[in-house]
Amino acid sequence: MLKLIFIIVLIGGIWFVHSKLGVKWSSIFMGLGAAVVALVSWSSKSNSSSRKAGHDLVNRLSSLTNYELKNFINDYNNDPMERQTAHNILRSRRKTILIGINKC
Repeated sequence: MLKLIFIIVLIGGIWFVHSKLGVKWSSIFMGLGAAVVALVSWSSKSNSSSRKAGHDLVNRLSSLTNYELKNFINDYNNDPMERQTAHNILRSRRKTILIGINKC
């Protein structure tokens, strides 16, 4: 519903700018295109910084021993997302050990 209201307001604003202020359609579309390019650029930069932060977290947690990972998971002062990442690393280590045992 909110998206529909946003689209209606956007179209109304574009119509107002064109009809009342006399701005040409080409200028309006160029402005919208520039806004889209700026949003896509900002989004990709935001994703790359969060991806790097996640990669750094996994590298830091991967260097811990299983005992340290268990302590990290059980420490509720840590961020829940970091605790979940530590839990996933510990679970993947256990699966790797079980697969190695089954191959023998």
